[in-house]
Amino acid sequence: MKIDIITVVLIIGISHLMQTGVLIHLYFTNKKIKGPIWWLMWSVVGTIAFALILMRHKEWMQPLLIVIQNPIIILGPLFVTIGIVRFLEQKVVWRHVIHFYAVYLAAHLFFFFIVDSTFYRTVFFNIALGFLGFWGAYLIQKYKYAAITSSANFNIAVLLLHGFIFLFRTIVIILGKGDIDMFSNSLFNFSQYFDALIITLLWTFGIIIMINQRLNSEIVEVKNHFEQIFNASPDAVIITQTTDQILIDCNDSFIDVLGYRREEILGHSSKSINIWENSLDKEQVEAIVAEQGFCSNFQTQVRHKNGEIKTGLISAKIISIKGIPHVITVLRDISERIQIEKELIESEQRLNYVLTGSQLGYWDWNAKTSELKRNDRWAEMIGYSLQEIEASNKEWIDYVHPDDRTKAKKAYNEHLNGNLPQYKVEYRMQTKEGDYKWILDQAKVVAWDENHKPMRISGTHTDITSSKLIENEINLKNEEQQKLNGFQNKLF
Repeated sequence: MKIDIITVVLIIGISHLMQTGVLIHLYFTNKKIKGPIWWLMWSVVGTIAFALILMRHKEWMQPLLIVIQNPIIILGPLFVTIGIVRFLEQKVVWRHVIHFYAVYLAAHLFFFFIVDSTFYRTVFFNIALGFLGFWGAYLIQKYKYAAITSSANFNIAVLLLHGFIFLFRTIVIILGKGDIDMFSNSLFNFSQYFDALIITLLWTFGIIIMINQRLNSEIVEVKNHFEQIFNASPDAVIITQTTDQILIDCNDSFIDVLGYRREEILGHSSKSINIWENSLDKEQVEAIVAEQGFCSNFQTQVRHKNGEIKTGLISAKIISIKGIPHVITVLRDISERIQIEKELIESEQRLNYVLTGSQLGYWDWNAKTSELKRNDRWAEMIGYSLQEIEASNKEWIDYVHPDDRTKAKKAYNEHLNGNLPQYKVEYRMQTKEGDYKWILDQAKVVAWDENHKPMRISGTHTDITSSKLIENEINLKNEEQQKLNGFQNKLF
């Protein structure tokens, strides 16, 4: 009779060994997925456990094997449960795992060393295995997601069956109708070997199906994300076969930017739809892609269906679709930006003409970038070149006369804080030669951030030294006249 059971155990051990090979392959081919490493550990400890069972028939080894065998078997389904949690991208509550195993191990050792009872060891063993089956089924039901529903439900059924088998065994043993001799040839005893062979095979099959479903769902999800990005992109995108230059797909922005209908593009050669204003640009882009595999931000001009010329940045890259090389080309329409830049340049030129003609110094400070720009006249007023000013570590306030700095700073900060509508102050600035010139500094905040804090301020410098000298001379003459008038009044 023992030979039959040993044969069954041997078959189960070989089965676990084969499952281990399958799970090793599954782990190394799906390293990004969390979970398979724990299921591999389950299969390994299962193989070890059934190897130990084969040695149980040797009486002199039984005490040692009884101590270590059942705790090792319990580790297997515990690893299965941890793998389920990790596979479903949940956090393992390690204190629950440790507490569960510690309680079982304490009970097992108590009923071996303190109170030697095969009955209680067997009861606790079956309770632990049944509980882990129900726990695993509960976790899959709680955390499963739509993409793996069918395989998840299959595995729930397998784990529930596992749990009910050991629940049944527990009840039968407690009622005193079960045979606790693991080598006896009985239907009750074979139930645990049925679980070890058939249920584990079903579970391994379920694992493979669940991982495949997840991988397929991720592929579909990536494909859907690509299509959404492809169609939602504000840039015009088109995909072309490299073998015959047939256009196989384009997004909505391509239609909007270049005015063609899909039926006018898809299935046609790129040669028949000539959107390039300059054919040499097309040849250059193709040469760069052929040499490097990609091309980035190549500025060129393209032709709208109605003949309008647009400026764009072309980026292209070789990709593989179903093993066939294709080129994905992205066109960013920068016509509006180019026009704005052109108008800005013209505006700056006009401003420079005005500033040059009026002999005004100009400065502009960007609070976000801390960038300060000045024109040549700003530096020339105090005898420097703009390059000398920019190379110097001196701040603007360092050139201001010490007696005027407090006044200048106060007026500047008052305007930045919103207390003055405009920054306007007269102060003396030291020239390169060491003397001082009078400057009228006028500025205003021209841009604010979302918190209504100054983001950009622009201003002008006006050399008012001559008018200040005249003003001082007039003031001196007025003082002299007042003194003369006072002297005359005394005479009268």
